[in-house]
Amino acid sequence: MKYLAAIAILFTGLFSGYFYANYRANKAAEDNAIVNILHSGVVTPIFLERQNYSMVMTMSAINTASNLDIAIDKNGSNTDKEFIMSKTRAFNALYLNWEKSQPSYINELTEPETKEWTIERYKRQMSFLKQFHEACLKDKELQCKDS
Repeated sequence: MKYLAAIAILFTGLFSGYFYANYRANKAAEDNAIVNILHSGVVTPIFLERQNYSMVMTMSAINTASNLDIAIDKNGSNTDKEFIMSKTRAFNALYLNWEKSQPSYINELTEPETKEWTIERYKRQMSFLKQFHEACLKDKELQCKDS
C-alpha cells in the first residue's frame, strides 16, 4: 500500500509539473503572438496609412525590445548550430543598428522612473547583444555584416 501511495504522489507531482509548465508556456506564447498581431496587423498599418513614419519606427523599436527580452530569457534553449549562427547574425545586426542610434522612444520618455528603467533595460540588452557582435568579429564563418 505504501508503494501505491508513493507512486500516486510521484505521478501526481510529475503530471502537475508537466501541466503547469505547458500551460504557462502556452499562455506566454499566446500573449506574445497577440502582441505581435496587434503591432504588425493593427498599429503599424494605422500609422503607415497616416504617414506617421516616426511612430512606425517607435512602435517597431518597442516591439523589438520586448521580443529581445524574451530572447534573452530563453537564450541557450536551442543549441542547433545553424540556429545559433542565424541568431548571432541577427543579434549582431541589431547591435550595429542600436549602436549607431538608440531607439528614439527612449529619448521621448518624460516620466523619470520609466525613463531610468528603460535606459537600464537598453544597457542590459546592448550588453547581451555585444556578446554576439564580438562572436561575429572572431568567427569569419558566421559571415556577419560589420556595419
